[in-house]
Amino acid sequence: MNSHYKIFAVVAATALLIPAAASAKRPEGKPDKGNQHGQSEGKRHSNEQQLKLASANLKGVVTANDGTTMTISVDKASGHAKACKGMELTFDLTDARFHTADNNASGDMDGLDFEVGHVVKVRTKLALLKGKKTTCGAAEELALSARAVHNRTTPQVEEESGDVEEPETEEPDVDEVETPDVDEPAGDDGDVVEPDDGI
Repeated sequence: MNSHYKIFAVVAATALLIPAAASAKRPEGKPDKGNQHGQSEGKRHSNEQQLKLASANLKGVVTANDGTTMTISVDKASGHAKACKGMELTFDLTDARFHTADNNASGDMDGLDFEVGHVVKVRTKLALLKGKKTTCGAAEELALSARAVHNRTTPQVEEESGDVEEPETEEPDVDEVETPDVDEPAGDDGDVVEPDDGI
């Protein structure tokens, strides 16, 4: 009987000690496992790449151009757009401003003045995937909208005026002009001879 009583007492004491030990292991204010899982989940999402649009300047060589769309091989890029280096990107020239010489002598600076092999700089807005490592989100088969295109091989020629500037000379005022004295014909007696009115 005593042995059964002792076993019951040990079991009861052990049952009382388990909750106390559990509460001692978890400091006050420490989040439970559920919150820790949520924090790790948020951290994992923060490391995922996010798609963002960014303005960039791309420099490269023209590989194809029909006056409406232009393809260049990107050699240099600004900012995070360096991730697009080495790609061949196509640009829609519909709304672009052109800075180039009139290479085809058409009288206008347009998309046709950019020839294959010309080095150009294109101002555009493209998609970038930003995360631990930025990657270029531009698809090579889709045309990007070009804002401005600068021809580095044959830049735009500044217009020069053909008029030759003459040196400025000060013209005297009318009141200051001296009229030369004119000798009037004199008569025999020195009197002034009046003109004959034909009367």
